[in-house]
Amino acid sequence: MVSNKNNSSKKVSPYLALCIIGSLSVGPAFAEDSVGSGVVDERTWQKPVAESSTYQARPLTIESIVCEGNKNTTCDFITKKFYQKKGDVLDPEELADARLRLGTLIQFKTISTHLEKGSERGRVRVVFVVNEASHIQYDFGLAYSFANLQQYLCTGGFQPYFQECGFSDDTFQSIANVNSVTNFNFLGTGKQLGLSVTASRSIYELEKPFNGGSFDFSRTSNDVNLSLFYSDPHLLDSSHYFMNAFVNYDRRESKSKSTTVTSDNSVRKSGGSSDSSSRTAGVEVGRRFGRYSYVAMNTTRLSDGFRSNTKFAITYGWDSRDDSVLPTKGSHFRTDLVRTNNGSQTLSTSYEKYFNPQAKNVFSYRVDNTVFSFDPGSKFYAYGLNLSYTRLNKLNPGAGLYQGWSLGVGVSDTTFERAEPTVDFQAGYIYQSDTVIYRLNFNYQDEGVF
Repeated sequence: MVSNKNNSSKKVSPYLALCIIGSLSVGPAFAEDSVGSGVVDERTWQKPVAESSTYQARPLTIESIVCEGNKNTTCDFITKKFYQKKGDVLDPEELADARLRLGTLIQFKTISTHLEKGSERGRVRVVFVVNEASHIQYDFGLAYSFANLQQYLCTGGFQPYFQECGFSDDTFQSIANVNSVTNFNFLGTGKQLGLSVTASRSIYELEKPFNGGSFDFSRTSNDVNLSLFYSDPHLLDSSHYFMNAFVNYDRRESKSKSTTVTSDNSVRKSGGSSDSSSRTAGVEVGRRFGRYSYVAMNTTRLSDGFRSNTKFAITYGWDSRDDSVLPTKGSHFRTDLVRTNNGSQTLSTSYEKYFNPQAKNVFSYRVDNTVFSFDPGSKFYAYGLNLSYTRLNKLNPGAGLYQGWSLGVGVSDTTFERAEPTVDFQAGYIYQSDTVIYRLNFNYQDEGVF
């Protein structure tokens, strides 16, 4: 056996994953005495020069690519993650990259590869051995957030000389329940089909003194979101092209009330309620290239009954993380250029890096920068920095049982509407069984602390 990248059984999901990547020890050729058995031993790929100064490396040619252990997944889906074909000279880095791509998928608990002797010297069979996981994933999550915000307002009159301008003291809190079910191996070809339902309740309160009086406002909103999404990692049976699509429906019921107290202690109260709904649909088509890079184009259309908004975006990035949701090492870079039909434009860039000095301890940082404009004459900037620590525990990797908790802190600021810097504190806990994920998240924001 040449190597076994993921010797620990794992169950990777969109919310929790652990991928332990070993090193690939692959030499360029067989030694003269390395063809006695069906499985190629990595120790016999290349003799030390001290033992045989006359040894010369020979390239290995791929005779065939086969799969083992794939009862519900087509071998074609597995081998499309390996960007070499029959007749190519074996590239050890390409084999390592294929195991990285497969190791981040929820369809498999473990992935390993080995080489078997071919029909003649210098030819090998590449074998992918998979241990399939449950392809149906249920996710239940609960999230609570609280924020102290500031808003620059002018109150007290319609004429500037009657107005008093300044920052208000605002609070925002919300609680959300997120539930989803996803088939990560739709039709046995690795396509994804999922449905999510999110219910949330939020309360927004504003207080601002002015001209010896005060203005108080509050709004309570109940939201329901339904989302259907589909992903094809191998569009038109291609190894490199992919497609993602989604349809969302949102409904909101809001109640608001306000109280104005003037300097002569007169009180004026008002309130009301409203119902609204919106629909959003989007599609993205892209291509993977190189080791970790990709480029994509997407369009999204939003309609709420009063107006419609269409966005067009071009995305470029790379992703060398060992998992896209809870990585332990690697990096992710992404930049998006977005333009809407009303003329606004946004250029956003993000970079994140992960370190794991110990198997259970993961540290990361993320840097974000955004430039956006509503018309050719306006331009605003936003930036942020986030640091986080994650502690992972493997309860029973063979059964796909994991748990982990994380802590994070971030700082962000924007030049839009005289905003003040915001500090963001995050805490989370995740428990994962073979088919179900439970998540609990807390978030606290404070604006204007600097």
